[in-house]
Order: sequence, then C-alpha cells, then structure tokens
Amino acid sequence: TALENNKKYVGKTIKVLVNETKNKFLIGKTNTYKTIKFIGPKNLVGQFVKIRIIDALPWSLKGLLTNL
Repeated sequence: TALENNKKYVGKTIKVLVNETKNKFLIGKTNTYKTIKFIGPKNLVGQFVKIRIIDALPWSLKGLLTNL
C-alpha cells in the first residue's frame, strides 16, 4: 500500500525541507512527512528546496534538485 501511494508522486515537483545528510545524499521531508532522498550540496540543510520526484520506494522517494 505504501509503495502504491508513493508512486503517485513520481513526476511531480514538491517543496522539501532538507533535514540531514547521509553519505552523499541529502534527506528531506515534505509537508506531509514523506521522506525524500536526493543529491545536493550539504549547505542546503535547514532550507526549503524544490525536488522533482523520479522514483518511489516503499518507505521513501528519490528525487532531483530543481532550483539551484
């Protein structure tokens, strides 16, 4: 069920608050608390960014940074 719900986000651009870094990825949350993983500069932690969703996983989403 979670994967089917997350698939609805693929192709959309969403505003995300960047919370942390993990390895080479940034991790952020949407206003509905969906977790999104994407590549970007570490200085974005604590900022809002726009992310285009490219893939859905059962417990998170993968995206591309769109506003740099």
